[in-house]
Amino acid sequence: MGIQIYYTSVTASKETKQHQQEMLLILDSQKIPYELLDLAINENYKAEMREKTKNPTACPPQIFNGKDHCGDYAGFFEAVENKKLKEFLKLK
Repeated sequence: MGIQIYYTSVTASKETKQHQQEMLLILDSQKIPYELLDLAINENYKAEMREKTKNPTACPPQIFNGKDHCGDYAGFFEAVENKKLKEFLKLK
């Protein structure tokens, strides 16, 4: 199954858009494969994302490795800063 990212291609939030773009750039630069699940295209993804995070107000982007919730952008950014991205993504 690998890394899955719940995101949205349609957002009025510049911050959300920037966070999603930064996340994808970093994953691409590290050559870490991922699957994108766009909440704007499939309305079921939002409920699925919130159920999997066990958070009824979770917002994109949210990252999973299989069924394991890795975290959101804040956790991702912290892992990158601490050079622990693979641990965050549960790849190690």
